[in-house]
Amino acid sequence: MSSLIIDYNSFKDKSRDEIAKRFLKYITIEDEKSKQKLRKKYRKTNLKIIVVRNYNFSPLYILEKLEKYYFGKFKDSKAYRNFYDSFHINIQDLNHSNYYLHMENIHSKKHYHFIIFADNDYWYILTLARTDRLDATIKRLFSFFTRLEYVKITPQHLENIVSSKLFEKNVKGFIAKYSNFYDERKITVNVYGGDLNDLNKMRKDFFVEPTAIKFSLKNSPIGVVEGKIFSEGYFALESVQKGYIESAQQTINQLTESYTQINKDYYQNVENYDNYPKRTKDGNGLMINSMFCLGFKIKENRFKTQRNLEEDKYRITLEELDGNIKKYFERNNKRYIIHTQHSFSHFVYDKLMRNKFQITIEPKDKSIIVYTFKNCYERSLRDICNRIITHIETSIESIEPFSFQY
Repeated sequence: MSSLIIDYNSFKDKSRDEIAKRFLKYITIEDEKSKQKLRKKYRKTNLKIIVVRNYNFSPLYILEKLEKYYFGKFKDSKAYRNFYDSFHINIQDLNHSNYYLHMENIHSKKHYHFIIFADNDYWYILTLARTDRLDATIKRLFSFFTRLEYVKITPQHLENIVSSKLFEKNVKGFIAKYSNFYDERKITVNVYGGDLNDLNKMRKDFFVEPTAIKFSLKNSPIGVVEGKIFSEGYFALESVQKGYIESAQQTINQLTESYTQINKDYYQNVENYDNYPKRTKDGNGLMINSMFCLGFKIKENRFKTQRNLEEDKYRITLEELDGNIKKYFERNNKRYIIHTQHSFSHFVYDKLMRNKFQITIEPKDKSIIVYTFKNCYERSLRDICNRIITHIETSIESIEPFSFQY
């Protein structure tokens, strides 16, 4: 965004609530006419809140690390040097663990502004930058730092958020996609709009899963807070009815808490478990002292039956699912090594994070189980799970962690 809609320097020493209110005032409307005027003036602009997992990294390290990487780690990377040479980047400490990140594209002269609320484990980033510019700016920037990562959530977790009392009856639309990943026909189905009933109908025939859900929190008959929730690690507020800024702030707090809690429950907790056998005290054998794994329950109607083995083009067999797991990791051998012990059981090594997993299929339960090994990192587990759902099998009914410690 080229024009400075908000005076970001005025946020010095302001509280997070004060900063959030200033952003919300920008998207506050009085009626439908003023909403259309806002959309026409600033096309595709809304307030986005990005949730980032932080591994002991301060925003103040960004400039220092960028320069160090330019002459060291990424000195031979054309992509990195092009990015570095294309932006002026500045970080300002606003106090209270809040920071102002400013990125200016040297060639286009466009400016991008981000406010970072930096906590120990997570950053919450507020921006008015257009969605189609996030990949080229802040998301690209963070990709160079191994200690920063977008908190992606699965379509199932996305729906869990929406199924809360606050959002379930306020769904206004969704974006969903189906790709028959390993079918030679390469059929893709994209769906936009509709409500949860429409989503369920599309699932029945095409097994689509949502990547974004639009909501409109109502004070009958008007929508007082409207926005979208994305599986890609952020959500957006598009408009707030005048007089409902407090409701919008509450919505922001609820959604950021939902993203972080999902990450803690399903991924971050893995680091509390050793996941390897130890000798028993009497020396007569081995016992598993702790275990953490995730079970992906696949929808029953996803599978072919003896009656429709040839008829239903969109269903699969357990053997085809097993083959898809093997195909995906074999094709992504820059990151992973896969060893197949026997049917329905695979050992996967993450070369980047140096973590090991066992991925099995439980035929009776129609489930994929991801077992972690000793000293597994949450980001490695999160990557594996998102890759399974994004590139191997979308039709997941539920995801449940299983754990125990002696």
